[in-house]
Amino acid sequence: HGFLESELQRAKQKQIRSLERSVAQKATRSSDSYTMEIIQMLSHGDILMSPEDEEAIAKKLLEEITLADINAVGAQLFTDHNRFIALVGPESDKDNMPNEEELLAVFDTVKELALEPYSDTVSDQPFISEKLRPVTIKKVEENERAGIVSWTLANGVRVHLKHTNFKEDEVVLSAWSPGGYSYCDEASLPSARLLPAYIADSGFGEFDSIALSKATAGKVANARITLGLNSEGFGASCSPQDMELMFQLIHQYGTNPRFDETNFQSFLQRQASMLEHNRKDPQNYFMELMFATPYQNHPYKRLLELEDIQKADIEVMKEIFAERFADFSDFQFVIVGNFDESKIKNYVRTYLGNLPATYREEPYRDVGVRTLEEASINQFELGIGERCFASLISINSFDFDIASQSKVNVLEQIYFEKLRENVRENLSGAYVVQPIMVPEKYPEPHLITYSFLMCDPARVDELLDATLATVDSLRMGLFDDKYVQNAKITLLKKHEEQIQSNYFWQNSIIKSIQNGEAIDYVLDYPQYFQAITKEDVITTALRHLHFDDNIYRLIMLPQKEE
Repeated sequence: HGFLESELQRAKQKQIRSLERSVAQKATRSSDSYTMEIIQMLSHGDILMSPEDEEAIAKKLLEEITLADINAVGAQLFTDHNRFIALVGPESDKDNMPNEEELLAVFDTVKELALEPYSDTVSDQPFISEKLRPVTIKKVEENERAGIVSWTLANGVRVHLKHTNFKEDEVVLSAWSPGGYSYCDEASLPSARLLPAYIADSGFGEFDSIALSKATAGKVANARITLGLNSEGFGASCSPQDMELMFQLIHQYGTNPRFDETNFQSFLQRQASMLEHNRKDPQNYFMELMFATPYQNHPYKRLLELEDIQKADIEVMKEIFAERFADFSDFQFVIVGNFDESKIKNYVRTYLGNLPATYREEPYRDVGVRTLEEASINQFELGIGERCFASLISINSFDFDIASQSKVNVLEQIYFEKLRENVRENLSGAYVVQPIMVPEKYPEPHLITYSFLMCDPARVDELLDATLATVDSLRMGLFDDKYVQNAKITLLKKHEEQIQSNYFWQNSIIKSIQNGEAIDYVLDYPQYFQAITKEDVITTALRHLHFDDNIYRLIMLPQKEE
């Protein structure tokens, strides 16, 4: 039957909006995107144009494209001549996959089906039907050093704003509230952990995800709820010109999510299929398992399994949402980007100020999650090929302050350089070496160190021993001071680049709220980096690279061929 005129117009709107964003972002465009465009020009003979020229030419061409043109292209592309059908699946399912004859039979059967023409309905209803009145801002605070203004609204919601021009066409938002699914019982965990994905898939009010996509065609705005072990919140972003839409989405997702039994089972089936697909990728599975391992398979921290998905219940989801998002008085919103300051004040007062509030208090809830305390090993086989994945995991106490974090950052950089030299370059056999040091605040502040390797399976023990020898060299101070100086230079340069990023500021402000730091703490990192000495690195290594009695070896070897 072909496409419809309304579908063509939405596609044109999206293309035009993308071109307009390229023009708006021209002055703050990243070097990476320029590089890729030049590579395309050299390798494919593309013409290098300015965003303005590309927009002008594309708009002219789009005006001339008709529905008949699009449907004619479809008829030309999908013919019976020179057709190639590819079916891809995991090696483990090859015996259950259809052969060529069966696949062609399915194709021919579908081709002969009598399909009804697609009906394209687009809702003209507003996202929010009731009239919301802007509330008052009860308190205003300003941090001049970081350029952050903080408002407290009449319903208790706190909003932290930082205006930037790092990206001309970007505004990012994050919100955080203490609580999370630690306030859910164990039987509700599958529903709790799938709740954000379901609401993103389902939509809100009368708008399912398809209707929402149609209603927002040509707009650049998105929002989603988040729900973790110890917090709930939002993530969102938009173009400055679509900022009101972003706030409307937040308000609706926060007060009126759509729970529809008719699409729930389909959602669960898709989640199960995605999980099964991801778990068949050995690298994906190993990384998920590695980050879950320190918590000893605790119900609130373990990997989500297929049987968990089948236990999810839409009525339980409703109850969890209603309880977790009943009170916004302890929510803190962080908004960073190139927003219009007069407009955002009205949007904040209207859409965030009318979120419900009951003024309850929700302290951290200890559900018994504890980390590994004894040395152990988990070695197993999964996947095929010549890659082994391995990690040495250790957990030690940590002080949650900027001085300690700065020293750990320098240590992590030096550890990476020494692993690269000792394990990857001098010994070969390791394709990837990467230390990852993750501070966690609850139940007690601790630092988890993952020493990750992807290597030749035959040499995994040798390379893990070399990793431990590298740890010992750091603990004993058997490294030149140049490593300390180089690490500091690298981190200072990285910090200089990061503070020109909206997302970096958004994450830093959220972390300051979560950890009780000053809201401008991130600006202090350079002075802490500069003051770090080799002796500081040794002391930090002695405390945090402590692999003697609590080391966990996680090793995934490829399956042996039968």
